[in-house]
Amino acid sequence: MKKGKRFAFFVRKSDEARYSACLDSLQALRLPGGYEAELFTLMAKEPYAVQANKALTLSDAKYKIYLNDDMRLVHFDLLADLLQVFADESIGMVGFLGSRSLPVSGNLMESPYVCGTVYVPSEKGLQEARFGSGAVGECQDVRFLAPSFFATQGDFSWDEDYKNQYYAVLAYSRRFEQQEKRIVVPTVEKPWCAYQGRHISFDADEGDRKRFFAVHHAYLTDDVS
Repeated sequence: MKKGKRFAFFVRKSDEARYSACLDSLQALRLPGGYEAELFTLMAKEPYAVQANKALTLSDAKYKIYLNDDMRLVHFDLLADLLQVFADESIGMVGFLGSRSLPVSGNLMESPYVCGTVYVPSEKGLQEARFGSGAVGECQDVRFLAPSFFATQGDFSWDEDYKNQYYAVLAYSRRFEQQEKRIVVPTVEKPWCAYQGRHISFDADEGDRKRFFAVHHAYLTDDVS
């Protein structure tokens, strides 16, 4: 096996039942020929960035897939699609949902420049939620990715000063941007993934928010749009 010719899944575990359903969805993925897959579990109650850095030291996989256990991957050929996107070596991160700007609140979903698509549960079953526009097959360049699911080629160390996941991921996005690696959200015909529950929240922390803006947007205050 060629060194690095594998996918590493880093799954954040917060609930046993959701974690099990998430792993079932990983088992259903079609693995491209010649590739292997490995799994690392990151516990929700422990600092995310610290665990991510440790996992990086244990894997030489070229492609890392970060996933929360409130998600299920529903597109069986997702890995082949990721390889197609990553064939462009200028791309460092790929996500299902992202934004080109970040409000002072820190919530990327409040940005007017959100793009991406995902299934969310409804009373009638799974319903597609689609943001932004773009022709199917195009990659939309963004600056920030939703932490629930994203993939990378190329590794940088995570900033362990962040306690929780959300701002650690936003800061990680900035690392790729600073190294002139593109961060993209492909416009897909059908969503790659689905949330397991109707209540969706990011693992954000106010202390982390203040740190992020102090480091990356020091000129902003809470009363500046």
